[in-house]
Amino acid sequence: MVYINEEIDANRLDIEKKELTNLISDVYGKVDKEPNKSHVNGAIFHIVQIAYFHARHQTAPNTLPRVKAVEEPRKAYYLKKGKPYGKPYGRKPDIILEHSDGTEEWIELKSYSDSTASGSVNNLKSKVFGGTTVMKEFFHDLRLNDSFITHDPGNKNLILQVDPIVLTSTNKIFTWYFQDFNVPKGSKLNRDPAPSQKRIDTIRERLCKKPGDVVQTDYKFMFGRTHSALKNDCELTIKKQLSLRNTRSYFTEILEVIASDFAKQFKEELSEIE
Repeated sequence: MVYINEEIDANRLDIEKKELTNLISDVYGKVDKEPNKSHVNGAIFHIVQIAYFHARHQTAPNTLPRVKAVEEPRKAYYLKKGKPYGKPYGRKPDIILEHSDGTEEWIELKSYSDSTASGSVNNLKSKVFGGTTVMKEFFHDLRLNDSFITHDPGNKNLILQVDPIVLTSTNKIFTWYFQDFNVPKGSKLNRDPAPSQKRIDTIRERLCKKPGDVVQTDYKFMFGRTHSALKNDCELTIKKQLSLRNTRSYFTEILEVIASDFAKQFKEELSEIE
């Protein structure tokens, strides 16, 4: 947290400071209010990933994407019968990276226990209107991906034109990470283990199924093809882009490269993550 704050103050990390403040509040709680235990691990995971992607960019600024924003809206309309339906969905990716060509990569972070992950994508609630949050978020990220969104300029504009002047940005890549963590022996707070690889495989399979409230003709308006035609591409994409993420396995190496005055302190903070 100290490292990120230093980078923001030095104008090397161009994100809103309030986003860091919100995450810190989730970790430590607010005045006269204990932190929500279910939010602590997720906030720490989020903070570490921001620091990781920023540090990685610093090692190779000409080739690796920079952190562009944190939880910045990427709203878009759903199309039903070829027309915008209801209000645009206010999607906020956890981290937005910007590549050198201006294209975006969206990072979504999930800090779920195995049991929570199991219920996060329930086939009976596999809907994008009023269904589980995970399904709505994934469906949005998929349909706003450059390889999946319709190439029909009229329909594409209907999806992205939520502002009279500016079109919502699409993503070149979307990546989802489920946190892989250890449960301390004797822990009374976090007894449920992290998702297993088998659980991740099940989530991948379920996310690429057709939501029950989206008909094939609406798929054609938003994707330019039916669900049947894109299902295989979805499964190939999600196999690469949705995975478990173990923070400890890579981050200390990046900190050594940074050679920051705060690297030692940050590594100590990192070691406290379970």
